[in-house]
Amino acid sequence: MEFLRDEVGVPEKEIGVAGLKDKHAKTRQWFSIPRKYEDALCLLENLRGVRLLAADLHTHKLRTGHLKGNRFRVLIRSPKGGLPEAEAVLRRLAERGVPNYYGPQRFGLGGLNPVRGYKLVKEGKGRGSPWLKRFLIGSSRASSSTTGWP
Repeated sequence: MEFLRDEVGVPEKEIGVAGLKDKHAKTRQWFSIPRKYEDALCLLENLRGVRLLAADLHTHKLRTGHLKGNRFRVLIRSPKGGLPEAEAVLRRLAERGVPNYYGPQRFGLGGLNPVRGYKLVKEGKGRGSPWLKRFLIGSSRASSSTTGWP
């Protein structure tokens, strides 16, 4: 969102996203901006590593949860044990599935996001964007559903 805010000039509160992306991964990100900023989208081509793949009109702002799901491609380089071991691991994953672990992207550095979200709920105060508040509260919910906290 920072690149839309800083490079295109769209106020952060007017940017809609359906989910978060790993900033270290090569990803596709759907976002929405008001039509009045449509002409500024050409500025995205000035950003290294950014390509605009599609632009369509819609009447609603994207919100967290509007995603149907995530798809991943994983590139494995030089696996320990070579190709036979890598294929065995992939077969086990195909049979059993992949656990849905939450990590730093949800719990934050030092794991403090659930605590911050819990305080927001209990104390009802805190500054920042409404999006950040929802994210922190969601982190608390995720923490309690996976670990029994608080």
